[in-house]
Amino acid sequence: MKMFLFTLVLLSSQAIIAGEFLLLSITNEVDTEITKFVLVTDDANQEILAFYKKTYTQSGNLITENVLAVNQIAATTGIILDRRDNRNIIVLRSENFAAHHGGDLEIDTLYNGITRSRKTYPIDLQRHGANWKIERYGKVITQMHLVSKKILGKVVGIKDIKTK
Repeated sequence: MKMFLFTLVLLSSQAIIAGEFLLLSITNEVDTEITKFVLVTDDANQEILAFYKKTYTQSGNLITENVLAVNQIAATTGIILDRRDNRNIIVLRSENFAAHHGGDLEIDTLYNGITRSRKTYPIDLQRHGANWKIERYGKVITQMHLVSKKILGKVVGIKDIKTK
């Protein structure tokens, strides 16, 4: 009887366990940390429940893990991925996002903190059957490297985003 109950509990708990999809590994020139942008879905219909931003040391030790609210992506503020000195450094937003199929996304970066100018990069979050992928210009990307904009040797923003 105990084995039956254990099996029943195990099977029913698997129905509510979410699927995790690593969308992007993000690096930069400033430090050696690696940030993983992860999407979490429910197993029943693979709809997006949440995003996670997990930051690791170069040796793989978890430094921080932040849950990012899915509903913020369509808000005017978007999902703030990085904020420093009261400035939004990287923001992710969309005008047509849907939890069941993704949408066109925009990565909005602080290009120059002195002039407060910003630069945007289009990407697509697409559902591929039971999987989720990020695409840029029709090609699946899994890595993103942030290139620093420097003035007099000091980082003032993000000059470019390189993808693979």
